[in-house]
Amino acid sequence: GCGGWPAGRRVQAGLLLLGGLLASPRILRADRRPLRVTFVNPGRADEALWRMIELSMQQAAPQLGIALTVAQAGRNRQLMRSEALAALAATPPPDLLLIGNEERSAREVILAAEARGVPCFLLLNDLDAADAEAMGAPRERVRAYLGSLVPDNLAAGRDLAEALLAAARARAGSGTGTNAPAGPGARRRLLAIVGDRVTPSSTLREEGLHQAIAAAGDAEVARVLPGHWSEREAEAAAGRYLAWARAGGVGTDLVWAANDPMAIGALRAFAAAGETPGETVLFGGVNWTTAALDLIAEGRMEVSFGGHLFAGVLALAVLRDWADGRDFATEGGGRLRLPLAPARRDRAAALRRMLEAGPWDRIDAAALTRAARGPDAPALPPLDLLLQRLMPTAAAGR
Repeated sequence: GCGGWPAGRRVQAGLLLLGGLLASPRILRADRRPLRVTFVNPGRADEALWRMIELSMQQAAPQLGIALTVAQAGRNRQLMRSEALAALAATPPPDLLLIGNEERSAREVILAAEARGVPCFLLLNDLDAADAEAMGAPRERVRAYLGSLVPDNLAAGRDLAEALLAAARARAGSGTGTNAPAGPGARRRLLAIVGDRVTPSSTLREEGLHQAIAAAGDAEVARVLPGHWSEREAEAAAGRYLAWARAGGVGTDLVWAANDPMAIGALRAFAAAGETPGETVLFGGVNWTTAALDLIAEGRMEVSFGGHLFAGVLALAVLRDWADGRDFATEGGGRLRLPLAPARRDRAAALRRMLEAGPWDRIDAAALTRAARGPDAPALPPLDLLLQRLMPTAAAGR
């Protein structure tokens, strides 16, 4: 199951030779020296999701015997590449490189890491289909491609569309909103706002959306617009779309967005045009941002799918286990998928309080490892383990 790795052996991250050759397999114990990890954060400084991922990782790393270095890439593909290559060129290089695949930036980095003998782990965005076909499964042809931890983006896109449709049907049935097809055979019209057309999290969420709409029978995608993950750009794009749609007498019932900031931008554009968010048009996004949770609690936004703000912490726990000889590749060939959970009005306020409190120092990262959960435990601890620990305090308002 490890492909290109020598049969029956595990090459541990902390024992890489500086010249780029892989060292003899030995187990790196947490009490020997820290595992040196460089994380290239692809997000902008004002992106709540990536900021929370980074803050939580900074808190978790010392608990796991990990020396974490973070480089900022600011949604700049060239900067993602240059920061990763600079880390690989350092003397010594990191024991492990943690990167995303925004705008398909990972392939070149992984190949450079292969030459340097540094394993790469992908966070939130795995290789897309074309690069995966060229490079093979984790460790199959390129040993430096260690594995990945990403949200189940296909399911998230599908579940978000289904949640919006279910809410629209419920409102129409109860007579509490105008969100209903005009007559027999009419379909609800959905505006989709994607991040971009190349990043896997965006393309997979969009694919899930189209699956849900194809299965629904009472809805259609009116338009797919790129919002570039930006609230401002999504607001402008939605405003232009709405002007066009109204000029042609076309209505819009639902707005599906690949992240919360874009959902909020579209919501602002629709509200400025006289629509009533949460009544005449329903909005949904992904990320569990605090701004979205506020809108959900107010009834202006329907739902946000999230939980992947903990992906960085979970990845560090998985990598600690791997370095200590508990390899996650026994499940899914090294590709770990994190299911996302919906935040609706019934728990939006409690989630909001949790995030506002900045609970990162309350995460017992060591308890997330297989060393703590038992050798037969799944490689990836369930999201509920984190939420059960963090939510009671949030729910009590403390």
